[in-house]
Amino acid sequence: MRGTLRESVALPTWRALLLAGGRSTRMGRDKALLDWRGQPLLTALRDRLQHYGAASVRVSGDYPALGGIPDDAPGLGPLAGIDAGLRGAEDGVWLIVPVDMPAFGAAQIETLLGTRPESAAACFADHALPLRLRLDVDARQVLARLMHPSTPAQQRSCRALHAALDGTTIDAAPDLAVGLRSFNTPVEWAEGWP
Repeated sequence: MRGTLRESVALPTWRALLLAGGRSTRMGRDKALLDWRGQPLLTALRDRLQHYGAASVRVSGDYPALGGIPDDAPGLGPLAGIDAGLRGAEDGVWLIVPVDMPAFGAAQIETLLGTRPESAAACFADHALPLRLRLDVDARQVLARLMHPSTPAQQRSCRALHAALDGTTIDAAPDLAVGLRSFNTPVEWAEGWP
């Protein structure tokens, strides 16, 4: 694992939701199970989040061995995974991280947790995920409204969640952008990672 969280930075207690419930259709196989430095990517990211201080890590996706929580509404994208994955979760600060960001680490965590902590949500510019979310009554109501069957499918998104919570958007400096790189195809995966 690279880097550590700086001890001089006062960060709130936080938990993580690791989104791994997608179909990986463009990859042609389950991205969460790709080998990342000798272990499945899903396990590596879960361990990294714990290493960096997550009080707990939930897994959104059908992975019973890891306590995974399957989507109630498959095919509706990451918001469905967030909705299912946070149902019954403790209120507080949550980092929602997609499984396809293998270089996500300390710098991104510190930035998300430390930027306008009073904000109900925060994400990087041009990246709806990862997302810092303050889970509380208001956030649960917004999630319920966005996931309601009467809400058009194109409005059920992480961007809509961020906007409805009047979230903060963070500019990602080049050193942070490396950890936000995701992949969706075998070609992208084969290009390599830092």
